[in-house]
Amino acid sequence: MFARRVRPRVVHVLRTLRNALGAGLLVLAVSSLPGRAAADALVVVRVSGPVDGRVTLTRHGGGPTYSCQTRGRTCRINGVPGGLYQVSFQPATGAGPVAQRQAVVIPPSGTATVVVRGL
Repeated sequence: MFARRVRPRVVHVLRTLRNALGAGLLVLAVSSLPGRAAADALVVVRVSGPVDGRVTLTRHGGGPTYSCQTRGRTCRINGVPGGLYQVSFQPATGAGPVAQRQAVVIPPSGTATVVVRGL
């Protein structure tokens, strides 16, 4: 009679342990995958002025910068991690040396459209 009551409890504990171990291994496997690029944002830049130029995103607090050269007043930057960025626009040669700066927030994934004030 004692064996009948203990056995179901042992089986239940072993199943719970197996499920917890399986879930832990799944979390470990997923977290070790190189999935950062899939979660980063695509930034589409549009210039509101009549000139093209170089757009640079600099992460607030340091880190890598991301840039693109506009053609037809637009460009794309792939793989930008989410966060707060300083956006600078440097007009192309002959359009003047003035750089425009503004702060933007890039989401952690998806597509973000940034409109830069041109000259």
